[in-house]
Amino acid sequence: MFFTRNKERRKRNREYRKELKELQKNHMPEKWDQVVNKNAKRDWLPFIKYDYNWDWGFIIETLIYKIELTKLYIKYFGNTIEEEKNKQIAEMEEAIRLYKVFEDTNFFEEEQTFTKEHTCHYIYFSEKISAFKEKEYKYILSTEKDNLIFYDLNCGVFDEEKKKAEQYAVKAGIPIEVLYDKNLIKAFGAEWDSEENQKKAKELYKQATKNEQKALDKFFLYVSKHIREWWD
Repeated sequence: MFFTRNKERRKRNREYRKELKELQKNHMPEKWDQVVNKNAKRDWLPFIKYDYNWDWGFIIETLIYKIELTKLYIKYFGNTIEEEKNKQIAEMEEAIRLYKVFEDTNFFEEEQTFTKEHTCHYIYFSEKISAFKEKEYKYILSTEKDNLIFYDLNCGVFDEEKKKAEQYAVKAGIPIEVLYDKNLIKAFGAEWDSEENQKKAKELYKQATKNEQKALDKFFLYVSKHIREWWD
């Protein structure tokens, strides 16, 4: 089984490299535009070395970084008249600002706060913990408004969240080691205080998703409108 997986991995690597070479070939600039950038390593390596190709966020980050580089070049080495240069820089700064609005705004804050106020999170324990049975093995760890969304505490959860989970366990009379024993935990869940509030939360989530998309669309629309003006 081990050798089979390695064989399949090597095959995928060969196919990937083959398509990568074709991709690089197809995206080479036209011969008349093949001016080697001697500073490419200096400008791009510190940034691009963190790209692993599996996340859409880096596609946008790469575009933003490229806009930043173009703005920096035009600012210090641009040959256009000062008025035009300042206009180009201002437009690029506005594009970056619009992206920051998308990146820095928590569009789901209202929905998250509402959900936290109207739900109670719990863990379903296995039958092995008979001493902690409560309503079909449901054990509510939080009896306060400051509810806890439970994670698998063995998998990269922040120390602050682990500490909070342990505090709730102590309050509920549950040994802390239980939280780290995957064999004793069946599932995680949450209960709403009413169906009406659950429906409202869904509507808040839908609206937040729309607002987030609008902010992203606004950024791309602005870039598409001005990008052909950003050249020296």
